[in-house]
Amino acid sequence: MGHCYIPTGQWAEYQANIKLSYAWEKIADGNGDYLIRLWQQGGGRNLPKVTGRQFNDSYFLTHGMGYLADNERGWETMKSDEIHRFHSLLVRRYGWDLLKQQYRTYVEFKKRGLEPPKDREMKINLKCAVLSKAAGKDLTKIYQQWRMPVTPEKVKEAMEKYPVKEVTQKINGDRYGMYAGDLPDQS
Repeated sequence: MGHCYIPTGQWAEYQANIKLSYAWEKIADGNGDYLIRLWQQGGGRNLPKVTGRQFNDSYFLTHGMGYLADNERGWETMKSDEIHRFHSLLVRRYGWDLLKQQYRTYVEFKKRGLEPPKDREMKINLKCAVLSKAAGKDLTKIYQQWRMPVTPEKVKEAMEKYPVKEVTQKINGDRYGMYAGDLPDQS
């Protein structure tokens, strides 16, 4: 369902990877027999087995700093792993229910006969609107820190065109957060 709302091709790859990350965290949760062996490029030493969350954090949270450090790069140039890091930060703060609610919202839009936005910028502003509603916080600032073309005005426009307030359920993000308060500055 989310494929209708992706702004660029790299976001399609991210969509597949984030769903795998969710599965890894649920299957290799440390409570069962399943763990993931870390690898080292080019072979080398035998690395430990870790939980899905440890794997995701050790891999995906390492990406994105190059993008953030290069002010010449526009948001459309983000690679899938950089997009994944952005969303992983949101997941670490608000939990997986945030992204689940996003997909549920998109399904509800389809049931109501609503077409996804045609414009890439409106797609990203709608995504921000949906995730902000689910999180119970305005996420515009973090999108802007990652140089995405999100503005309060465009988010408001997206919320007026789509029944975000009516359809999107607020999740209880505080129970998942790494810390209380806003997301860290990523600049």
